[in-house]
Amino acid sequence: AEKSLNSLLEEGDDPNTSRAPPQVVYAQLKYMWATGSQREALSHLIDFTSRMSHDLGLNPDDLITQPLPTHTTIKNVQEYTRLLARCFLKQGEWQVALQPNWRTENSETILGSYLLATHFDSKWYKAWHNWALANFEVISLLTSKSAINQNDENENAYTQELIQQHVVPAIRGFFHSISLSESNPLQDTLRLLTLW
Repeated sequence: AEKSLNSLLEEGDDPNTSRAPPQVVYAQLKYMWATGSQREALSHLIDFTSRMSHDLGLNPDDLITQPLPTHTTIKNVQEYTRLLARCFLKQGEWQVALQPNWRTENSETILGSYLLATHFDSKWYKAWHNWALANFEVISLLTSKSAINQNDENENAYTQELIQQHVVPAIRGFFHSISLSESNPLQDTLRLLTLW
């Protein structure tokens, strides 16, 4: 795999300086992750995703509140936006893998990566599933902490902020993932019912 990837990369091993097609760079980053260079792969993936978004004239921060712009001058925009969805999903997955306490320390960054994956490919089951599941996991952690601290008057498992930030997005995400699922969406359905 390494030999094949290196033959496709024009400028060497560094994904940041390569002029190879984006799909090849993405494959190289996944190979780096699989061979034990997880932190380096994540760092390069974040840079690569940012560069590719910029090259397409997209600002990921704006996409949270605005739809994707329509482009007529860039070839293969649809293909690249689908690749961006995969990149953002991998960013989220890799950050979760590297940060065991992500639910309390870095949840917004990870949720943002998953949300961008849904924006770049709104018909992709895996993006919606991961985004909904990550919100569900944050809710589960916060409500279990609240249950432990029931004696504290300020602790309310279902505050308005928790509902707006995590419950509503999780419900929407599970509805999308269930509708896009090609197999039996039983787990997502049960999680949805739990939230409801």
